[in-house]
Amino acid sequence: RGGNAQQTSLIYNDFVLNNPLNGMVDFSTIPSVFFNSVGVLYGISSSNLANGALAGAVVLEDNQDGRSFIEAGSVQGSYQQNSNFLKINYYKRKLQTSINIFRKSALNNYSYLDLNDDKKTQENASLNHLALMSSTKISLGKSEFKIIYFGQIIEREIPSGFLESPSSAFQNDINHRIFSSLKHRFLNSYIQFKSAYYDEKNTYTDSVRSVFGNNPCKTFINQIDFSKSINNFNILKINLTNSLASSNGNNYLGKAEINRTSITGSYKLNNPKYRLKHLITSSVLFDDKNLSPLTFSYSLKREFYNNFNLYFNAGKVYRFPTINDLFWSPGGNLDLLPEKGYTSDIGVIWNKNIRKVSLSFEPSLYSRW
Repeated sequence: RGGNAQQTSLIYNDFVLNNPLNGMVDFSTIPSVFFNSVGVLYGISSSNLANGALAGAVVLEDNQDGRSFIEAGSVQGSYQQNSNFLKINYYKRKLQTSINIFRKSALNNYSYLDLNDDKKTQENASLNHLALMSSTKISLGKSEFKIIYFGQIIEREIPSGFLESPSSAFQNDINHRIFSSLKHRFLNSYIQFKSAYYDEKNTYTDSVRSVFGNNPCKTFINQIDFSKSINNFNILKINLTNSLASSNGNNYLGKAEINRTSITGSYKLNNPKYRLKHLITSSVLFDDKNLSPLTFSYSLKREFYNNFNLYFNAGKVYRFPTINDLFWSPGGNLDLLPEKGYTSDIGVIWNKNIRKVSLSFEPSLYSRW
């Protein structure tokens, strides 16, 4: 919705996967077979989930619905594309564990006509991607512990452009991500402690142009969630998050580090008599240099008969600078201020199930300033 990659967050297990260096994530490196549900949040609906989600957020889910299974698949495509995956899930009442493996390779060499109508062949464009995800969840009474590992090795050759000389450039990414959570339920409430650690290493080498980029980044995130059901129609939620990201890449004059803390509160009010749902959210983010304005949002949803829903969202949004924005040499600016603005949208959703076919229609108006 009028934003860019830096203003769109990819969220998994309530953690943002965007790289702290450039604030982006390459969606082509996320194996879709690892997840069974993908949700899209627009504008203000996602702005309080994470710093920078001004345009929206993509939410990944991997809930296996309490079942044991083994699933495998293979895809063969043009230009020697080869993709394979294996998913194993074991479920018992108090224990669930899974392991997912994904491998993809492609040569990507194809013929084309250049500007002089001469036949050429693209070279140095191969891709190799190996990914592993493993998760274990243990349930003991009112407590639940979960740990997830998500690792990737990605090797990509970088082809030359139409007007460039042959290229030998390549890029390697090695990513390790670990997520853990401990949740305990009380009467009408729960508290949850969550942590995530990312070790992401990116290198770029171009021997022809004598370019070498080393871009490592380590991130440590801690969250505390508290939720309280005041009654059948009112829910209060409070979240405290601290994120520490650092890099000693060769494009920085020294160690680049950002340490940020956010506090978010939300209050959900349901009015079944008039089929109204209200959500009021407020958040503040700060680091050692900046304090974000008190952002807020208000969301309203009205359920009508005949499969119609009306919604309205409005609020204040922000985005703090990335590590590259602040520390990149040359060009970084340590005095760069956060982005901030306002956004709103209104729309109607129509859903209709006809036998085994689901139809959906959603006109909407959106504004950000």
